[in-house]
Amino acid sequence: MYEDKKVVVGVGRFGPYVRHDGKFASLKKGVDDPMTIDLERAIELIEEKRERDNKKHIKSFEEDKDVQVLNGRWGPYISYKKKNYKIPKDTEAAL
Repeated sequence: MYEDKKVVVGVGRFGPYVRHDGKFASLKKGVDDPMTIDLERAIELIEEKRERDNKKHIKSFEEDKDVQVLNGRWGPYISYKKKNYKIPKDTEAAL
C-alpha cells in the first residue's frame, strides 16, 4: 500500500509495470525484475512517472478544455480532440 492505495506489479503487452491509483509506471528493462521488486523501488517508479506527467503539460485554455499544449518525446505539440499538431521548434510553446 502507498498513499492508502494498492500497489500492483504485473506484466502486460508493453512489458512489466507498477500500477497505482489507476496509473501505470514501466519497470526499467534490465534493472527491475517484476518477481523481486520491493515496495520502495515501486514507489520510486511511481514518483518518477508523476514527475514526467507533470512536466508533460505546458498549457490549457479556459475557453476550450479540448485544447492543450503538451511536451512530448519529440518536443512540444498541440493536442485537440485526440489529434496532435506539431509546434515548430523556433516557436515558444508556453506563450
